[in-house]
Amino acid sequence: MRLLQLALALFIPLFCFALWPAASTVPQASLYPLRFWLLLGLVFFGTLGAVALQGRGMTVTEYVRRHPPRLSLLGGLALLYAFWVSLSAAASPLPWIAWLGQPYSQFGALMLLLCLGGAALYARHAPVELVIRACALSTLAMFVLAAAEAVGWRPLAHLISSPRMTYPAVTVGLRQHLGGWFALMALAPAFFFRQRPRTLWFWLWLLPGLCGVALATNSAATLGVGLGLALWLLVGLLRKSWHLPLLATVGFAVSMLGLPPLITALNQALHLPAPQFKDYRSTQTLQTRLYLWQAAWRAAQARPLLGWGDETFSSEVYNYLNPQEISALLVLELGFDKGYHAEPAWPGFYLINPIKKDRRFVHVIYVHPHNVWVDELYAHGFVGAFLGLLIGIVFLRKVWQQESSALPPLLVAVLPYLVFLTAWFYVVTVTPLFFLLLGTALADVTRSRPEHPDERPPLQMT
Repeated sequence: MRLLQLALALFIPLFCFALWPAASTVPQASLYPLRFWLLLGLVFFGTLGAVALQGRGMTVTEYVRRHPPRLSLLGGLALLYAFWVSLSAAASPLPWIAWLGQPYSQFGALMLLLCLGGAALYARHAPVELVIRACALSTLAMFVLAAAEAVGWRPLAHLISSPRMTYPAVTVGLRQHLGGWFALMALAPAFFFRQRPRTLWFWLWLLPGLCGVALATNSAATLGVGLGLALWLLVGLLRKSWHLPLLATVGFAVSMLGLPPLITALNQALHLPAPQFKDYRSTQTLQTRLYLWQAAWRAAQARPLLGWGDETFSSEVYNYLNPQEISALLVLELGFDKGYHAEPAWPGFYLINPIKKDRRFVHVIYVHPHNVWVDELYAHGFVGAFLGLLIGIVFLRKVWQQESSALPPLLVAVLPYLVFLTAWFYVVTVTPLFFLLLGTALADVTRSRPEHPDERPPLQMT
């Protein structure tokens, strides 16, 4: 069992930094397919290994007698949700895409099911102390590489080559998605160190996470971390332990204001390729998202039971917008002036300006509506969305039942990434880690109450 736990801990940095060198027009080709196989191997061999180690020296009959199948409410809901996701994919107008995802996104129903399987595996067997250290070192390494790329040194450019790379990106794929990765990691220490001494591992996890969000300059990630810090500070005030969250809030504000200008100054002094920081004052992406959310909501109402299947949004988005909305969406997306209007020209549109006598063909693909909550309604219907919401409620209830004081820090930890998902979507290089950390969090609050008296204690490092 200790070998399995060590493998689960080492899987975290392996998944974070794995890549397959591939010259492509999109960076995902070097990053996404390999992670699918890694996650598939984790769930399959991890589950097989756990059963084999638990049943060592037993016959099948003895194993079943000593470890009878038991299904909790949370596990039952997760299985029901997995069944519904599978049913949605099978009934989709585009089942192949719904199962495997689009080639440039690859987060279909199968990947979501693997995420659920990984969460279940970590909830049962995660070595919490080792996972904490693996996450801390991974966050530190990710920040160091991201800072190097932002300055202009691109140590991975010969391995991940694409004209569409937006730096810093490291092994996540795009600067925007890197913001989500750091949002996921930034406040996780608030939960995992709620009762542990705040050793060097705490600071190696917290500080690079917060600085990484500041470096990625993603509005949704920044807002999510800001709200998470506000909640942490509020909880600290109520518990009279506000000094640490206040220090973290001030540190995040300083890094957000000072880090991008510092990186830019270093970049210019060294005459290296410039980073691509976002202007927080821009509202263009929010305006385009409003049209996408509207289209997804209308499409969800058209198939309220099973939905359309994962990552099929690109085939339906324009069917649920009127011509004026399509014109406004494309003009905003491509930066044209308002004098242009769109006319269908399969597989895309002509943007036409009669005054300038300009006519341009455009083909813009939206794989997701850029809001995971609306995306859930679109992909899996209202039933699937309800099941997903119910799983979240039951998960929080279980944490509360096991350790009531752990619920506020857990909310602090997960809030940044949940806010990020309000403007983005599941990403192969980020979202599986979220599920694995949720499983680890559940293991952390239940570890003091083993389900079986003969269960061995988790592997620890001193």
